[in-house]
Amino acid sequence: MVAIFFFIFVWGSWTLVLRVGAESDKAQEKPWERFSLNLGGGITFLKSDVRIGSESTGISVNVEDGLGLDTNMFVLRGEGIFRLGDSRRHRLDFGYFDLSRSGTKTTGRDITIGNTLYPTGTTVDTEFDLKLFKGAYSYSLVQDDRIDFGLGAGLYVAPINFRVSNSVSGVREESSSTSPLPFLELHIDYALTPKLFLKQKLDLFYVEYKDFKGRLVDASIGLEYNLWKHFGLGLAFNIFSLHVEDKGDATNLKGSIDLAFSGLMLYGKVMY
Repeated sequence: MVAIFFFIFVWGSWTLVLRVGAESDKAQEKPWERFSLNLGGGITFLKSDVRIGSESTGISVNVEDGLGLDTNMFVLRGEGIFRLGDSRRHRLDFGYFDLSRSGTKTTGRDITIGNTLYPTGTTVDTEFDLKLFKGAYSYSLVQDDRIDFGLGAGLYVAPINFRVSNSVSGVREESSSTSPLPFLELHIDYALTPKLFLKQKLDLFYVEYKDFKGRLVDASIGLEYNLWKHFGLGLAFNIFSLHVEDKGDATNLKGSIDLAFSGLMLYGKVMY
């Protein structure tokens, strides 16, 4: 599904760039705000697999099916944009979203996590804390009164904490990590009308170094409508996929985390 979304995103984006780039430049004010702040969220579908310990001794657990975490949850997300200079081609992006969840489940089978065996019928409490902080810089290669097309790079910082415990026995297994994830960014904003905008963005990251492997895809496409001069509303479809794995001592993760979600995001926007 991510591959299909990526193909549609790139094909549609490049088509718009070629179409608008062929038009003559119009002498009117560009509609791209200097500063904007988006805040909102939406119900998303999640799938997560977590492994604590090495591949030989650790056991991979689907945290939704095996440990009772919700497959659907409300995700809060905030993003900000600041354009520098008179041309407004230099752009800084900031973002934050929280994917933390917790749950309680009585196991229907024996589950081994790390060095601990949870027999059938054990009630386990699970906390899966994951927050993502983003910073990025991009430069608009094409920018006029209809289109803003830019390329850039940035960094995600992802504090992860996974805990499984049994309140009766006091047994507890925990793994935590803070992973820096550099990425490449592509964005294309298109003014359909003076108040209606098509927004598309794609962040990609992949690294494999010694015993550490990381992969991230964050893609979105949506519509924004400016109700007033300084306020608007937006609706976007978002696909997110994260894989972090450490087989050695590169981080303190000692295992792997796979997480993917997709869903619609509704947000409000303040701009100047």
